[in-house]
Amino acid sequence: CVRNFEIKMQKHESAFTLIELMITITVAAVVLTLGVPGFGRIIEKNQLSTYTNQLVSSLHFARSEAVRRNQSIKICHSNDAINCNGTGYENGWIIFTDDDNDNTLDATEELIRVNEGLPDTYSMRASTLSSFSYNPKGRSPTGRIVLCKNSSTSHARAIFISLSGRTRLAPLDSDGIPEKAPGDPIAECAPPWT
Repeated sequence: CVRNFEIKMQKHESAFTLIELMITITVAAVVLTLGVPGFGRIIEKNQLSTYTNQLVSSLHFARSEAVRRNQSIKICHSNDAINCNGTGYENGWIIFTDDDNDNTLDATEELIRVNEGLPDTYSMRASTLSSFSYNPKGRSPTGRIVLCKNSSTSHARAIFISLSGRTRLAPLDSDGIPEKAPGDPIAECAPPWT
């Protein structure tokens, strides 16, 4: 004999009251108000790091190519991906063999790498040289390249290039401004620097 069991379930309806809904919206608004600006700063720091790392990587690549090929390799800012021109590295940069050291990519010289420019809100300027040339021993003239967002030194990174051709990032002071030397922050984003 089969018995039919009837399972009775209580129906329970749930809903938010207007007060609960208003409290939830208020808490969400407070969390978003506090969290979104902090998230924006994280994104900005990551962008600064990304663009800085792109140039540092290119400098390392140019130096290693000079040693590997046993010839002079040049890296310079370029807004047409062919010649050393433009106002700064924010326009993009090229790496090429420059056998006659004329800062021009001639027909007999090889274009090794092209890097795209940065967004309009960024500047990336070199201190004294518009280009850096690595000799077959990996040496280069000294220099500094500063990357800034919205021309603000508190949203900046600085790359130093030593005579040996090595690069290093400038440490940041307590305000987040790159330092030329301990306790001596950079004063501006574009040359001439003080």
